Amino acid sequence: MKHRLQEDQKAVAVGALSRSGKLQGGKRLKKPQRLPKLSSKSEPILNRPISFDTERDHVMSELHLPSPTRSIIDRHVQITKHNTQMAHDALPPLAGAFKKRGAPASGFPQAYARNELPIMIEGGKGGGKSGLRWTAPMQDLDFGKYFPLFVDGMREKTYPFSFLAREGAFQLASFAQTHPNKLVECLHRVIPALRTNLETRDDGSLRDALLLLQQLTQTAGVGPLLVPYYRQILPILNMFKSKRRNLGDKIDFRQQRSQDLGEVIFETLELLEETGGEDAFINIKYMVPTYESALGWQ
Repeated sequence: MKHRLQEDQKAVAVGALSRSGKLQGGKRLKKPQRLPKLSSKSEPILNRPISFDTERDHVMSELHLPSPTRSIIDRHVQITKHNTQMAHDALPPLAGAFKKRGAPASGFPQAYARNELPIMIEGGKGGGKSGLRWTAPMQDLDFGKYFPLFVDGMREKTYPFSFLAREGAFQLASFAQTHPNKLVECLHRVIPALRTNLETRDDGSLRDALLLLQQLTQTAGVGPLLVPYYRQILPILNMFKSKRRNLGDKIDFRQQRSQDLGEVIFETLELLEETGGEDAFINIKYMVPTYESALGWQ
């Protein structure tokens, strides 16, 4: 077949190409030699050289240089804070209408230190609470001298002056209910002391002053005499009349002990109206516009 193919150039050997495994004479051809497989433990491939841009970025990141954008932002923040503080400092100060205010010192501690007060602290029996004992009968006391002094000392915060002044003032007020003439004679000195206690705008001093005022209004003949003093004592009541404890659906048991300032103020206004006569409501309404009459006045 080989010679015939060489003689005739157009001859084609059919089926010769499909016999890959046999040659003439029935002999098999050797299989082509395969390349050896690469072992898994081949040598590591060398890394490519680092480019200049990559190396530069790496070096710049390691230097931790400040960012120009960040510095601009920090500077802007500092300028804004400075301008805000300057604008805040330029504002007028807060009025502080409800802040506690200092009051002039009362003469009660000095009088107690000089033993001019006919009182002493009496220890409670069996470890009970201490009480106040008078060293002289109240009928023999100079009521016009001691009662304004005790009322003036009610704003003291240090013990025993706070305890002695408060207890003494309330006991003298109870004594005055049976001797109203003694209270009437010194009323012009008691009201300024009460007003000073109210001007402190301290919750404790306000509450004690109002409770004492309630006791004074219940003294016979004193209610109408307090009407000219409404302009001195009612402005503070108008400011704090809405100061109440908002507890939602809870119960405030302090109201039963007359410790809620708003309730004490409204109780005081009602007592002033009841005991002040016909001119009481119109004068209360003038100083406390939101007050509504408890007696049905129009």
